[in-house]
Amino acid sequence: MKQIWRIFDSILEWVLVSCTFAMAVLCFTQVVFRYVFNSSIPWSEEASRYLFSVVVFFGGIICVRDKGHVCVDIIIQQLPRRVRRYYSLLLYALMFLFSLFLAKAGWELAVKNMYQVSPALRIPLGWVYMTIPFSGVFMGVNSIRRAIWDFREGSGEGKVEE
Repeated sequence: MKQIWRIFDSILEWVLVSCTFAMAVLCFTQVVFRYVFNSSIPWSEEASRYLFSVVVFFGGIICVRDKGHVCVDIIIQQLPRRVRRYYSLLLYALMFLFSLFLAKAGWELAVKNMYQVSPALRIPLGWVYMTIPFSGVFMGVNSIRRAIWDFREGSGEGKVEE
C-alpha cells in the first residue's frame, strides 16, 4: 500500500510541476509574441487559465496531504493532547464531508458543461471542470490518510507516510 501512495503522490507532483512549467512557458511566449512580434497567440491565455485551475485544484490535494492549508490553530494549541487528537478527527471529518460535496457538485458541473466548448481551444469545458470532482475525491482520500496518520502519531506534524 505504501508503494501505491508513493506512486500516486509522485504522479500528482509531476503533473503539478509540468502544468506550472507549461503555464509559465505559455505566458512568457505570449508576452514575447505580443511585444516583439506585435502579434498574439489566440489560445495561450485560455490554456494558461485552464492550467492554472489544474494547478490550484491538484495543489489542494497535496496541501491536504501535507497539512499545508491556512489554518488558525490557537484553539488546538490550548487543548490537552488527548482531546486534541479527537478534535483533529472532527476537523478531518468536516474536511472529508466538504470534499464529498466538492466532488458531487463538481461532477454535476462537469457533466452539465460537457457540450459547451471553449472559444479558443475548442475543447469541451466539461473536461476542464473535471479537475473539481477529481480533486474533491482525492482531497477526501488524503483527509482520511491524514486523519489516520495524525491519530496514530498523536502529533500531526510532518508528511503523511503510510
